[in-house]
Amino acid sequence: MAFMRNWRATVISAVAIPASHHLDVRHDARAELHVEHITMLALVLMVGVVIDDAIVVLENIFRYIEEKKLPPRQAPCWRLATSAWP
Repeated sequence: MAFMRNWRATVISAVAIPASHHLDVRHDARAELHVEHITMLALVLMVGVVIDDAIVVLENIFRYIEEKKLPPRQAPCWRLATSAWP
């Protein structure tokens, strides 16, 4: 975590991640949640993330079409070229 180049952010992350994991495991045990429930919740959440990402990509493509007056077949390529590399 030293890559953050900020000691406060590193310490907060180093404490918050294990603490939240520990509290989550304790909560799951008390609430009698099973692995099947957690797996289904994770699956539903990831489907939502994928759909949200697709919506963001489409909005950016339509923005390129409107703002830069790109043809519809060229806008996705432009969007990919500008976001594929940081």
